[in-house]
Amino acid sequence: MKFSMLKTFAAKYKSRIGKMRDKYGHKRFGVKYYTKSGENIMYLYDKGFRKDKNAIANAEVDEVSRTFGNSATSSLVDRLKANKCEWCGVENTVIEIHHIKKLKDLKGKKKWEIKMIGRRRKTMALCKKCHVDLHAGRLD
Repeated sequence: MKFSMLKTFAAKYKSRIGKMRDKYGHKRFGVKYYTKSGENIMYLYDKGFRKDKNAIANAEVDEVSRTFGNSATSSLVDRLKANKCEWCGVENTVIEIHHIKKLKDLKGKKKWEIKMIGRRRKTMALCKKCHVDLHAGRLD
């Protein structure tokens, strides 16, 4: 146990550092157990915990992080890369994303709202013309 931690324990319990070291500062990891003859301690590990520099240098890199987690592209990125308007179907055009804050804000009265509610998406990839029309109220 580190000296600063022993000092903290000593201050907390209003005791001496030596007493805290005796109580908490074991170098060996053991488990107390009781027998008919009294209390015993079985020590499990007493070699210390040190970093093995050779083991780190020869370690193999875990390949799981490349297949799972944040490295995979999201559906939004895939929809942007498709370069296809989700409303009119025009391909190979610049795509803009229409985004709403909450799905529950959509009333479901307009066709584009119904499409977003049906897909359960807060975003829709649109070409520039469709995006301008949507904000002007002319998309339906």
